[in-house]
Amino acid sequence: KGIRALACGIEWPPELQKTAGYMFAVGVELTKAAMSQHADDADLQSTALEALAKYLDKLRCAEEVKSSGGEGLVKAMMTRHAHAQKVQSWGKIVLDGIGGDRRWQPRGLAGADG
Repeated sequence: KGIRALACGIEWPPELQKTAGYMFAVGVELTKAAMSQHADDADLQSTALEALAKYLDKLRCAEEVKSSGGEGLVKAMMTRHAHAQKVQSWGKIVLDGIGGDRRWQPRGLAGADG
């Protein structure tokens, strides 16, 4: 729920964001930190990747998502959760949004409908 709440801040009016001290880049970094700290949780990974996709769609913030090894983190979570469809789908959207290869797949899934 916290990851979604952070991402929802991008929908707030700018004045409310300023009053609340909302900084989307902090939300992006916290999302990536949660992904790293809870690597075994497929549900959290899909929620986090969905949030990153939302940041990318609304703010075009590829550099912030890519920073601190973001692309590698996305690929690592896609590999760890190779059979979790939501992780794969959101991961591909995030890779596309940061200029990575949307067609990238974890080893062993190449050629599979995924």
